[in-house]
Amino acid sequence: MTIVVAFLLLSGVSSAGVLAMPRSASSRFSAVGGMAQAATLGVAAVWFLTGHVARLEFGPLTGWGMLGLAGTPLAGLFLLIVAVIFLAVFLYTPGYLRHYRDQYDLRPLLATTHALLATIALILLAGDVITFLVAWEMMSILSYLTVTFDQADEQSARAAYVMLGASEVGFLMMLAAWLPLTAASHSISFAVIARTAAPLLSGGMRWAIFLLSFVGFGVKAGLFPGMSWLPRAHPAAPANASAILSGVILNLGVYGIVLTNAILLPIPGVLAGLVVLGVGSVTALIGILYAATDTHIKRLLAHSSIENMGLAMTAMGAALTFDALHLPILGLLAWIAALYHVVNHSVYKTLLFLGAGAIDQVTGELDMDRLGGLARRMRWTSLFMLAGTLAIAALPPFNGFVSEWLILQSLLRSVSIHQPAIEIVFALSGVLIALTAGLAATAFIRFFGMTFLGYHRSAKAEGGREVSAAERLAMGFLAALALALGVTPTYVATGLSRVVGTFADGKALADFVPRFFSPAALPAGLGSTFYPLGAGLGRGVLPGPGLVFLHQSAHPPGSVVFAMSPSYLAIAMAVGLGLVFVLVRVLTPRHRTVRGRAWLGGIRRVDPGMTYTATGLSRPIWVVFRTVLSPRDPVDREEVVAKHFRVSISRQDVAPYVVDRLLLAPSAALALALAHLLAKMHHGSINAYIGYALVTVLAALVLVRLT
Repeated sequence: MTIVVAFLLLSGVSSAGVLAMPRSASSRFSAVGGMAQAATLGVAAVWFLTGHVARLEFGPLTGWGMLGLAGTPLAGLFLLIVAVIFLAVFLYTPGYLRHYRDQYDLRPLLATTHALLATIALILLAGDVITFLVAWEMMSILSYLTVTFDQADEQSARAAYVMLGASEVGFLMMLAAWLPLTAASHSISFAVIARTAAPLLSGGMRWAIFLLSFVGFGVKAGLFPGMSWLPRAHPAAPANASAILSGVILNLGVYGIVLTNAILLPIPGVLAGLVVLGVGSVTALIGILYAATDTHIKRLLAHSSIENMGLAMTAMGAALTFDALHLPILGLLAWIAALYHVVNHSVYKTLLFLGAGAIDQVTGELDMDRLGGLARRMRWTSLFMLAGTLAIAALPPFNGFVSEWLILQSLLRSVSIHQPAIEIVFALSGVLIALTAGLAATAFIRFFGMTFLGYHRSAKAEGGREVSAAERLAMGFLAALALALGVTPTYVATGLSRVVGTFADGKALADFVPRFFSPAALPAGLGSTFYPLGAGLGRGVLPGPGLVFLHQSAHPPGSVVFAMSPSYLAIAMAVGLGLVFVLVRVLTPRHRTVRGRAWLGGIRRVDPGMTYTATGLSRPIWVVFRTVLSPRDPVDREEVVAKHFRVSISRQDVAPYVVDRLLLAPSAALALALAHLLAKMHHGSINAYIGYALVTVLAALVLVRLT
């Protein structure tokens, strides 16, 4: 734990040092200290990922066990994500915050960011309930402070307040879920709870713990129904804070769900896994519907985060179901898909939020209807954003393709369950996920095309320029990482299987990544079938079992269910592009390029207002899914100069958020009605108050007598 102590000391020095620095030097000092802080945490994460388990004890809580930290492989995985994301964010932040310098003192925000990194690490390293919950509350408060940085924006305070309120509701539910665990095991230690609590709890109590923990942590992860804070907080926060919210903070909810329902107290049965599966699928679809129709870039990305958390939770629901049905091989496939997608989402969503910050920094505009043509002035940013767009749209050779493909395969393997009711749930979930994947591609084609291609649609977009070298380096680093995670998936899956092995069966990796680099270990017939196709390419040069995902069914034995290699696909794509380049630029005779005026359909010039907009492109989706997005009739507004002469007609869609409309608004109305009813009791009559007290005492006596 020496490296963890060094990280905590470095966190304190960085936070205090930023506050002590002159304003002019604070950003550079923060960047250096923050990258050192993130690198130190990354070393600790790799140490835990390789199987080293260590503890750091703070002291005893009399009668309840030790307070302290404990490093585990699962914590190491999430810590590595945190380290990578914060490394990019600290590199990006000084250049991005430059346009805030004249308006605000940056030192409080920078110090808060360093402290936030420390509290996130404490959450993931917590070895007991008390340390976890205290660190969680600190994280919630520091997150609130980062969102409220732009004090001139009234929406920032409101959005941060909603976020903090949602976090506190989730915290209370987490607390309610963990109190029975600590009471049953008479310990606050996670290790003791995991070892002793399950046999001491009834089935009803286990269900209550599952539901409370799933909903409580689900609020932080942005799952249905606790997700409405997310599209409010992201547009209000600065881009570096938005990147942390999506790339790191949401993962804490996922970590809490895994910790509670796979380690401390395994789910009570198959139905609980199906609940997770269904909630994940619905969350993914709702998130992408809003992402595909919103024109504000940061709100689009926030809704996309909801979608991606839903995808990860769908895979986790499949994994929990397979484990409950004692199908460990399929459970491993689904667990790898879930964790892989969490990793991938953190990388490409951070990249996209940093790119959104770059766009906001140079144009002051995030409405896609008023952007366009930025690729001509922000070439490097547009290239990196194209990489992020391809990744999040699940297109090869980037990382999103691999994890979404694995998620779909894990859902399709439900045919091995042979229970029609469960298979129907999996089939419905698969349909929703397939629809989500198609809408995601549409949403991000629209995003990149309307933002970076075509004509500029405002003077702000016309004045775009490239951002600083450090900001481009941060985005380039994440784009390269997204590509690396997409072309080396078997190595990532190997590492993830070791993490899964700490709380589920992780020994069946060879059922999905066969040993093509060790032909003697291959099942009969696989080598003769796949070696001529190049499946052994890299043998003797590359380490590891191979570069192919492949699964064979048990009934009938030996038949290949699926086979795919993103690594070889990337090589084939590179070779194909190279051949096209050679044919067009080398072997084809040179032709003189003549540039002339484009034919514009008979008009003299195209005004930016005449071009297609993001709103127009998404309108068909809005029309098809209007019942979900906006069930109310639109409001027409007319501007007239005389009784029979209209200047303009505009139409405004009244679209309250679906969760607010279906759940929060009725709950708020019920609470207000109850408050008004209770308010009538406060009329100042002392005799009535004495009567209330008497009735309460009598009711208590009757209740005691009955029990």
